[in-house]
Amino acid sequence: MLIAHRGIFHSVGQGLFHSASVRLRTSRCPPFEYVYDCGGYGRRGGQRLVDVAVGQYVHNLRGRGLNLIMLSHLHWDHMNGLYGLLRGLRGRAERVILPYLFPQERAMCFAPAIEDGAASLGSSDDEWYLEFLVNPSRFLLEYGAREVTFVRGSGEEPNEVAAEPEAPTRNNDYYGGGTWTRPSDLDETAVAAIRGSEEHFVGNEGAIATHVELRTTAANLGIPWWEFRFFHRKPNAQRFSAFTKRFEKVRGELPLRQLLRSKAKLDELRGAYACIFGEDNLNDTSLAVFSGSASSLQSIWYHLRAPWPRRKMPSIACPPYRRPTDAMDSTGVLLTGDLGVKGLWDSLARKFDIVPGSQRAEVAVVQIPHHGSKCNWHDDLARIGSRPVHVVSARLSGQHPHKEVLRSLRAAGRVPVQVNEKRGCTYIVYCHTTP
Repeated sequence: MLIAHRGIFHSVGQGLFHSASVRLRTSRCPPFEYVYDCGGYGRRGGQRLVDVAVGQYVHNLRGRGLNLIMLSHLHWDHMNGLYGLLRGLRGRAERVILPYLFPQERAMCFAPAIEDGAASLGSSDDEWYLEFLVNPSRFLLEYGAREVTFVRGSGEEPNEVAAEPEAPTRNNDYYGGGTWTRPSDLDETAVAAIRGSEEHFVGNEGAIATHVELRTTAANLGIPWWEFRFFHRKPNAQRFSAFTKRFEKVRGELPLRQLLRSKAKLDELRGAYACIFGEDNLNDTSLAVFSGSASSLQSIWYHLRAPWPRRKMPSIACPPYRRPTDAMDSTGVLLTGDLGVKGLWDSLARKFDIVPGSQRAEVAVVQIPHHGSKCNWHDDLARIGSRPVHVVSARLSGQHPHKEVLRSLRAAGRVPVQVNEKRGCTYIVYCHTTP
């Protein structure tokens, strides 16, 4: 079987907007369309960039819907185009998958957006973001998502044997939003804690309702020949408990919506969060995804098209690359959001079978975490795969990607690609798999 996976890293500056389609070249079925993150830049000047990118993307779908939307985390610069995307799709979004964050964690996502000037308290333009953080599932369902799945896990679940993919069919609807090949629901204790926390706030009684699922990272979402594997690390239990107590003290009897409109309380909570967890710990709530073939490989080849900026990256060509595989189980794309891979690499590599030297999954494309921050980087990311393309989404005027990240990549013989306000990149990966 020949699988074609075509992806785009859109030119949105400092955020991330990645879209892709997967199709079996010998089938007449429509492609499986998905998006990972939908935001950019994080400031007013960047909102226009992501709005234009989203508008062009929806137009190019030509009336087709999206099978899957995945959000790595809930920071403004990774999802400020979500509202426009959902409105443009007009109810044609099959499934949305995102990490589950408790209300106190979601409040911490709104605080930096206010401080950076990305969102404004009381602004009608940003009211949707506040409503989303108050009740994500209700917002997504009201704006056309048919199913919402929250993922909450430890990142330490054992790798189980993948389920056998279903036989292909000519039914145009068989893709749907995909099916869970490992239906691992959260345990009853965790579900009870989530329900209790949501219902504690006025207006959130429907946060976990019909068409809403709660799953662990042991679950894979699969379509014939392709699957999505997830990695999410929940915070340290003792620190989370300490912050929850402080949160309840500051909040008092305020509903979550009113709390988010109080800059003074948000500033106080952000200071408490930084003292307990650290400045950028919310990035570690990112949902990392390995999107790859579900069948054993015979060979892969891929091609990259990207006008690379000369300011930080060498302007060289990337010719089509073909490699016969040595009994690799799959190949695909590693998407990391803003995850702090530096401290979580061992768990992440085991989860996705990409430990250098013993990996069972070939990696064709790697999204460099957190715009190329050295605090989120691990040198082994430069050594996975035979010849992957490393892509970083960062604005030209910023401090990213960090020079130590670039040095690590070049030491491993990799040449990174930077997408920014002016340039995006397109890649095509062809996977020749066993039937």
